[in-house]
Amino acid sequence: MPEERIQKQPFFSRIKSRIYFIKEWILSMIRKIQCSIHSICGKLKQAGDRIFWIRAKWEAVCTFIQDPANQKSAKLILRQIKKIFQYLLPRKGKAAITFGIEDPYQMGQILSAASILYPLIHNHISLCPVFDQKVLEGEVHIRGHIRWGVLFGYGLRLLLDGTIRKQIWNWIGPSKKRKRGNPIAT
Repeated sequence: MPEERIQKQPFFSRIKSRIYFIKEWILSMIRKIQCSIHSICGKLKQAGDRIFWIRAKWEAVCTFIQDPANQKSAKLILRQIKKIFQYLLPRKGKAAITFGIEDPYQMGQILSAASILYPLIHNHISLCPVFDQKVLEGEVHIRGHIRWGVLFGYGLRLLLDGTIRKQIWNWIGPSKKRKRGNPIAT
């Protein structure tokens, strides 16, 4: 039976290989720490740039809002939008709604929510709850009128305001200039 001998490495070569292994491990850790530090520094720089950009935009918005001409235009826009919605609402209307859910608890919740508005709309809407089946039926009759000339007049009133017109051109204009290749500072 042949004896297998495991040849052992000499003592100094084993120590040398372990020292080499420890040296490589330490160097790899140092490289990882350097990469982490570079990554953190890059992210901090990006965050600083982002904060600077947000601060610049915030200051631009604040100056835009604090300008009295813009405040006057904003009031005009809100007033015109209110008039448009009042114009678009129907003049007369009636509705008959039959609805139901199989669960009586949910049906009670729906009816309790509807009871809040019902004193205001009882002449225009009639509600018929059905408690034992799932149903949703309705009949709605609405009368009103929409004339394009009136809506055009409200829009024209907005366009006649010089500040609104300038803002519209500022929003439309820069995109056309960028397409031509002229850089615009923001």
